[in-house]
Amino acid sequence: GGRRLDSTTSAGTSALGEKSMLIVRASAFDATPMKTASDLSNNFFGTHGDPVNLASLYKGCSFDQMEISPATGSGITGGVVDVHLPYHVLGMDTVAVENLVMEATMKKLGGSKKLGDRFDFV
Repeated sequence: GGRRLDSTTSAGTSALGEKSMLIVRASAFDATPMKTASDLSNNFFGTHGDPVNLASLYKGCSFDQMEISPATGSGITGGVVDVHLPYHVLGMDTVAVENLVMEATMKKLGGSKKLGDRFDFV
């Protein structure tokens, strides 16, 4: 799947330290996330004052050895990028949908190098 939140990166290096994370908010003709990009940014990073968010939990559980910050760049707001799939995805295989989302995200951000190894699909 799309999650890459383990203790080591795909290259086998430590996941501790400062990390940037991208949240991919994907929609399609027949599927839309229930949360807004702003809500997701707040839930994952506390950007709008949520004191208990994913970043704060990782920081606490790692005894302050891991800090997750919102990814930045063109098309990314508060660590979240919105992509739209021009397909009907309900009933499709999950891996097939994730591949479509990855492709759309890479196209929007200008290539796979911009994704890094810390991302999550919502």
